Parts: sequence; structure tokens; C-alpha cells
Amino acid sequence: MREEKLSDAIIYDKLHLLQHDFSGYIERNSQKVDANLPVFYGYVISALESSFPHLPEDTHDEFIDSITYKILDTSQNTQNFDFVKRVIANAIRFKKRKDAKDGINIVVGLKLLKNGDFIHALDFLKKYAMRDAKIGTAVAFCYHTLSLREFKEGETSENHRPG
Repeated sequence: MREEKLSDAIIYDKLHLLQHDFSGYIERNSQKVDANLPVFYGYVISALESSFPHLPEDTHDEFIDSITYKILDTSQNTQNFDFVKRVIANAIRFKKRKDAKDGINIVVGLKLLKNGDFIHALDFLKKYAMRDAKIGTAVAFCYHTLSLREFKEGETSENHRPG
């Protein structure tokens, strides 16, 4: 029997539908996802590998990155940095490539930037600033915002410039 091979366009469409399904689930059940991160990521991986057994590693990891961003974007716990670290650890555990941390660090850094946590965002984004102009702009924005805060509040040891 001949193995059926799907075209890239069909795979992309089905992958997009799966991502949309998980995004909807995350939005409806954010607290359950937050409480059971390893179980949820296991379910994501199971669905991904059973639906797309020959998915390239980079596409697999990008899917995990998008799910991770959706979790962080929807969760009420993103102000808790320990929760963010748990999300990072779970996401990295299920990625395939050796440079798995890169995508997750960028996703987390951008989410922290969106939340206004510029000091922690810099920790995640700074080393990627030279690789991508948008990330470089985000890093510059963090430094600019932190310097404005320092200027407004005066010179104290609490308001030091990071880096």
C-alpha cells in the first residue's frame, strides 16, 4: 500500500486549524491549563505527533512557541515570574531542536515587554537584539523606558540601568 503524502499547503492548513483549536481551548480553560502545564503540553505534543508524524523539527518548535505565547498571553498569572519560569521549563522540555531556548526566550521576552516588565524582558531579549531588527527595537524601547523612569525618580540604587 502506498503511503499518502500531504502537500505543504494542506499540512499548513491542518496545522493552523490545530493551533486554532488549542488557542480556543486555552482561552476557555486558562486556569486549568495554568494548573496542569505538563499535562497540557503532553496533550499538545500527542496531538501534534499523531496528526503530523513527519513534521519538520523547526515547524514543530514554532508550533510549541505559538502555544507558549498563547498560554502567556491568556493567563492571569504572568505577573508571577515563577509561573513564567514554569511555562518556559515545560515548553523547552517538549521542543526538538538543540536551540530550543531561543524561540521560547524571544516569546517570553516579548510577553514581558507587553506586560511592562522591562528589566526581565531585557534578560530574555538582549542577546537576540543583533539577530533581528524588531527585537533590537524592543530592546532599545526597554532601555529607553527604564532610563525615563530613572530620570523621573532620581538617582538611587534601586533605579540602576540594567546591562
